[in-house]
Amino acid sequence: MIGYTALPEVHPLGHAPTGSVPEWVTFTPDSKIVYVSNSGARSVSAIDTATLKLKAVIPVGEVPKRIGTLFLP
Repeated sequence: MIGYTALPEVHPLGHAPTGSVPEWVTFTPDSKIVYVSNSGARSVSAIDTATLKLKAVIPVGEVPKRIGTLFLP
């Protein structure tokens, strides 16, 4: 499947909106959700891989990077 999911925009005061600057990507162990760090938006987006729908935007703080998935049985 090929498609597109819009990530959050950044709205700096007095300037036009910009992209969220996606940096890092990780998948859940079952590959059903992909997480994308948005360093410009200070958030992580959770995207359903089957539908390419944005499930959540999680605020995480300054410049999120180097994300990973930990599986605990």
